[in-house]
Amino acid sequence: MQRRVAAAHELIHLERTHTSGCDPRVEAGVRVETARRLITIDELIDALRWTEDWHEAADVLWVTVDILQDRIDHLTPQETALLVAVYEETEGGA
Repeated sequence: MQRRVAAAHELIHLERTHTSGCDPRVEAGVRVETARRLITIDELIDALRWTEDWHEAADVLWVTVDILQDRIDHLTPQETALLVAVYEETEGGA
């Protein structure tokens, strides 16, 4: 899991031609992009339907809890609306 995350993270640095240490803002942007690439919204929804435990969700998604947190913290407004709609649908049907 950690190797997958690290490889994706470093690949993004290479794509952006970062050749040395990055300031915290740049590093944060790379983390967000890593999370987006490794966790699609559909995968996130499926994982959260299955469990509310973030460690289990991260395990199912093959990412670290930090990357899962980054993905959730940086949902687009459309993704947030979709996630809320799915949650409300699930709660309404329960």
